[in-house]
Amino acid sequence: MCYEQKTCNIAAAFGVLLAGCSDVEVANVETSSQNVIGFNVIGSTAETKATPINSSNLQSEDFSVFCYTEDGDPFMGTLDKNFNHNGVRIKWNTTLEKWYYSDIRDLHYWPVDVLNFYAIYPGTTIGKTDEHYEWEFNADFQGVHYRCLDEFNTDLPNDEQLKHKNHDVMYGIAREQVYSTNNGVVQFHFKHILSQIVFKAKKNLESLTVTIKDIKLHNIKQGGTFSYPEVQYTTAETETSRDRWSNVDKSDTYSPSIIRDGVISVGTDDTDITVSGNSPSLVIPQTVTAWTVSSENKKTIEEADAAGESYLEVTCVLQQNGQNLTTVNADGYATIYVPFSADWMPGKRYVYTLIFGGGYDADGNAILDPITFDAEVEEWGDEIHDINY
Repeated sequence: MCYEQKTCNIAAAFGVLLAGCSDVEVANVETSSQNVIGFNVIGSTAETKATPINSSNLQSEDFSVFCYTEDGDPFMGTLDKNFNHNGVRIKWNTTLEKWYYSDIRDLHYWPVDVLNFYAIYPGTTIGKTDEHYEWEFNADFQGVHYRCLDEFNTDLPNDEQLKHKNHDVMYGIAREQVYSTNNGVVQFHFKHILSQIVFKAKKNLESLTVTIKDIKLHNIKQGGTFSYPEVQYTTAETETSRDRWSNVDKSDTYSPSIIRDGVISVGTDDTDITVSGNSPSLVIPQTVTAWTVSSENKKTIEEADAAGESYLEVTCVLQQNGQNLTTVNADGYATIYVPFSADWMPGKRYVYTLIFGGGYDADGNAILDPITFDAEVEEWGDEIHDINY
């Protein structure tokens, strides 16, 4: 199977309403008292079509804010250092049409001290973080501990599938704030901490029949710790470095499904095989090393697993003019493998297109050998005939 990787790094991609165009205000908080600390989410709408969280669904969740003085004293948020302790919840108020305190008892006023603000989205812990992510905030460290889930695994019961959903976690920073910084309003420009991957497929010949039942991505790191960068603000121009992730190399590997909802027929044009662009896979930013299939150092699948090398396992039907091109299993499907490499960065979207017409078996041997032809040309020979007259 010929394999072609198409990577689309949408510039500065993924901040909550990020990048590209000039910033536009999407939510404003005004208060009746000029000394109340207000919050504002800013960004540009150019990128929102490519992100799981965008201007249309940003207001469906709340975000939590933690704040400390320059001396490190907590000002907003609980005093303990336990994971997932509560910050001050800021929620979209549909009546007021602005971001406001979820609990009016959390209302805070500007002190004379300089304040450092940190936000996490989504910011509600109930029923969301017990599975795979939790946050940690104090004056010395702000970060998120995240472990990806195999959310498209349809082998799980329906109620378990609902629990196995990755969340698009984002962070915001506004340091060195006083009332006069922005007329009492703290502005957050949220940035995504994960990478988004989308898969498409196509076939290289009209005469091929390609039907995909399942695809799994093997041997990628499952989790790590994201620490907030040391910047004064997060803005559309702020690049989030993969260096902000730690403990990724020590994490377990897993093999998530990247396709769901059954059988997909592949045509000669790009076919979306990750349901839709709104249902991507979210992964930990990392470098992924491809399974070695070169003749000198060829590995089997078992050896690739032992070495932590990555590949796609594709369960499919490959036919031409009604004839199977690979050995099929009892269920009528074949399994082929494709080496996979990647270099994922936080807040980026990557689009990969599988072009069917090749692949490898479990021993690393190429399959789908094309039928070729050889021919010889017979030399012209002189044949002598006498003509009598």
